[in-house]
Amino acid sequence: ISLYRQLDVAFISLLRPDFAIQNAHYGFAGRVEDMAFLVPTFLLNSVLPILSKRLADKEDVKELLGKTLFILILLGGIFMLFSYLWSKPLTLLFATSDYLSTPELAGTDRALELMSIPMFLNGIVLFCFYVALAKHLWKNLLLIFGGGVLLTIVLNLLWTPQYGFVGAAWTLILVHVVLALVLVPQ
Repeated sequence: ISLYRQLDVAFISLLRPDFAIQNAHYGFAGRVEDMAFLVPTFLLNSVLPILSKRLADKEDVKELLGKTLFILILLGGIFMLFSYLWSKPLTLLFATSDYLSTPELAGTDRALELMSIPMFLNGIVLFCFYVALAKHLWKNLLLIFGGGVLLTIVLNLLWTPQYGFVGAAWTLILVHVVLALVLVPQ
């Protein structure tokens, strides 16, 4: 999970001559996305022992999973809307107006808008990961997330040199969409 989530910053640094400004704009949005990753992780870490025990005892887990997924979708929706709708005020709260987008250059506010999509999808991907983990489907997880890492590498190599952090953000969006589409049926 860390590889497909964190390779974008490394590719920006390696593939862009203006990596300092690119990472300055993208870094803030990335830290906000990290927080949106941690909250569902904490929730799922607290649910995993209960889920594992109920699965081992062959108890019904539909209600537990339903409530957990609902909370994750609600949290993801809040993170997404907050980052998308308040991207400019958040940027100005933690940085200067120099970090705002201009017609020529995408800024931190644009990075926050783009990162709002992975913030939402992250809860769904993590939910599927934890359920598969509780069901001991680690081989499937390894293949699926390995594919996510490979997709991350390929798309970052294609898009980051030309589009900078916007390409890296689109990579993260597409990888989250693909992971969610592959993991949900599992």
